[in-house]
Amino acid sequence: MGLSGRLARWAGPRPLLVATPYGTRPRLHAEAEIARRRWHPAAAPAAASLLVVCGLATGELATAVAEVWESMPDPRTRTDLPPDAGPTEVSHALDEVAARLAGGGMGVSGGGAMAGYGGDHGGGMEMPGGIGMAGRGEDRDGLRLEVLHVPLGPVLADWPGGLVVDATVQGDVVQEAAVRVVGADLGADEPFWDEPWHKAQSGERVPRGAAERRGAAERLDGMGRLLAVAGWPAAARAARTLRDRMLMDRPAAGLAAEFARFERRVRGSRALRWMLRGIDAGQDDVLGYALRSLDVVGAALDRMDDDTPLPANRPDPGSTHDRLPALLAGAELAAARLIVAALDPRTEAAGGHG
Repeated sequence: MGLSGRLARWAGPRPLLVATPYGTRPRLHAEAEIARRRWHPAAAPAAASLLVVCGLATGELATAVAEVWESMPDPRTRTDLPPDAGPTEVSHALDEVAARLAGGGMGVSGGGAMAGYGGDHGGGMEMPGGIGMAGRGEDRDGLRLEVLHVPLGPVLADWPGGLVVDATVQGDVVQEAAVRVVGADLGADEPFWDEPWHKAQSGERVPRGAAERRGAAERLDGMGRLLAVAGWPAAARAARTLRDRMLMDRPAAGLAAEFARFERRVRGSRALRWMLRGIDAGQDDVLGYALRSLDVVGAALDRMDDDTPLPANRPDPGSTHDRLPALLAGAELAAARLIVAALDPRTEAAGGHG
């Protein structure tokens, strides 16, 4: 084993998670298990030693995953978690790849810069490499700058599964954006977050409180992504820990106390307010979306003990895909990442949006 292999073994695995449209269940279990093991997630392929594909990667998404894999340095290893993977299966899979990595990984030589991926940009966002210059144009200050065609996604840390933003970028400003979803053509299950309503539709008696838990956990999942993109990993971990405990049916009283501490921390952060305020996300700015999510979770906690039957039809949460292109046009790249995280678009069965 060379020096890089010995250093990687000492440092422990650096996982890069790949979200897929129908991979929410294994992603949640993988994030929880990685946090329990205190592994440090990688923000980009160049820093990763372990690729964790959560769910089925098909078509263009599979191609993107292969390109990311080829760009990772040795030693490296990979695991693919099926859409229905439970916590035990995820734990065993991570045990296996950790042991493999400790033995030197797969020993596959890494490729060079990949088309459409690579490089590093602020805020943990991976900037595409190998992108041809499309031409020059005047920026907002009248300067002549390169106009680049930049695909954001589908493989980025803290990014919705399968989402691709085809952006025209000048300097660090998005001039135009088209949004589509890849890898959503083979849904193995109903959307994870809608599970209580689908059970109710099948005739199963589901208490309203269970649906409140699922909805609050979905909001906290989005909060974790937003806080991670904003560069506050400790708060992101706290959001995800709360999310996981809600999904484990912990008593509402204990969750309420824990959430109150988290809420005070987030609402009281001047740095977060400064970063998120004024970034247009449609109905509100990004800060407003974050604060509204806190309101929704707080209200859900008050209803988690409701044992009355859940109606079969869930209110339509609405699609945010169609709003993204107009919101991203004119935004700086770092702000674009925050807008996507704030809107937290669902990507199940959304292939072809643009």
